[in-house]
Amino acid sequence: MRVSKWATVGMSPMLLLALSGCTSAAEMNDPMADLPEVSIEGLEAVKAELDFDSGTAQTPLDPYLIGYSFEIEVKRAQASAKFYEGCMSEFGYEDSEFTEVDWDGLRPQEERMFGLWDVGAAAKHGLDLDWSLGVPEPESELERGQGYADAILVCSGKREEDAAFAPIIQKLEETQFVSDRIQGMSMYLAEESDEGKAATAKFAACMKDRGLVLNPDSGYVSSDYSEQGKEAEITAALGEAECNVSTGRVQTLYDLRARYETAYMKKYESQLEAVMKEKQAILAQLEGIINAEESGSSTPRGEG
Repeated sequence: MRVSKWATVGMSPMLLLALSGCTSAAEMNDPMADLPEVSIEGLEAVKAELDFDSGTAQTPLDPYLIGYSFEIEVKRAQASAKFYEGCMSEFGYEDSEFTEVDWDGLRPQEERMFGLWDVGAAAKHGLDLDWSLGVPEPESELERGQGYADAILVCSGKREEDAAFAPIIQKLEETQFVSDRIQGMSMYLAEESDEGKAATAKFAACMKDRGLVLNPDSGYVSSDYSEQGKEAEITAALGEAECNVSTGRVQTLYDLRARYETAYMKKYESQLEAVMKEKQAILAQLEGIINAEESGSSTPRGEG
């Protein structure tokens, strides 16, 4: 099954950057405005925890994230699977592939906010993500026939109107939570700081020493390598991941992000307490759908 890290919830790294690309002051009641910059002086001891074997990181803000929360992504997909299993059974289809997933055993894909850095994955998959990780997508409608596709369409409509599930999805897709805004701004400030720029300069020099061409817009390896065959793509991806790690850039940027997150968390403590309550409420609602005896009318599918 194919997996999509960003399909279920929240904002992609590019959207996070788009929302945090300026430095103007922002009011908390304007969800699309930038947050005011903060100082990280005195926070040098704050570090991010990086797992270099999986390309995933832990930072202080993680417990408060909603729009970019793997926990919510998994619960939403699981609740969606429960809904579809019940709804599709009304049409005579056994749609149990999602309910047979080991939901507690799912692991997130590589986090690429600062480029590739899972060296093992780059050596194996090149520029592609590891599609065995993340939340699995449902079987293609093409493999099940037109009747199945028609039933999915009906169940999708029911899901959008479901009294239990629809309000949760609307909230997840339409709300810009302050925690997600903090993450985006912290990422931006980390890269724009003097320390961040110095780390990126070392990374770029490492890439050029390997003879790799960087995309002038992203600053990362050109995606055109994928057009030159898998071997060339893997060489380029491996170079990016190894340079990100060997120069210390990825650790530096995540540490800086962690410090900016910490500074914002002190500034917006009360707002984040509200976000935590909101997150707990969303998880409780999704759990209610997952554990409901009637699975045909109280949840959606592993789409997201």
